[in-house]
Amino acid sequence: MQDGLISQRSNFGSKLGKGDIVEVTWTDSHAIYGWHELEDLTPSIIVSAGYVLKDEDDYLVLVSSNSDSGNHFTALSIPRGCINDAVVLKRAT
Repeated sequence: MQDGLISQRSNFGSKLGKGDIVEVTWTDSHAIYGWHELEDLTPSIIVSAGYVLKDEDDYLVLVSSNSDSGNHFTALSIPRGCINDAVVLKRAT
């Protein structure tokens, strides 16, 4: 991961391996419809956990499940600039 985007609590180096299990805290945009006070519109802090499918320079892809046939379930692509913290829970073997 890029320097400065991951807190000191993180326990991995510059790249994650495919299949590593991670917990990622990230900031997501937040939209509401209709008339509201501006104080109601703040970004959401999200905590996601999953298996690393891709660790690219500008985004990280997590999946919730992997099959023995190579298929994946519930993929999530998180832009690198939105990541506040990430912790490796288990390295792939």
